[in-house]
Amino acid sequence: NNSNLPRIVSIIAQAFVTKVVSSLSDIGTRMLGIVKQVESNPEVFQACASILTPEQQYALQDAYRELAGGAPATA
Repeated sequence: NNSNLPRIVSIIAQAFVTKVVSSLSDIGTRMLGIVKQVESNPEVFQACASILTPEQQYALQDAYRELAGGAPATA
């Protein structure tokens, strides 16, 4: 019933916040793939995004940019 997805997305985002995982690594790419799958269902993704801190949201966006070949944003 997708009840654990918000927590899973939060954990993934926190891994990027703390730089435990690089978005360019195999694991980072797989993690971003999971988030992309969650994003394909807007209702479920909204529930997930609503519990993310601004820092976690930024880290996910930055990881996507880095994966897409753009330079990571600087704070």
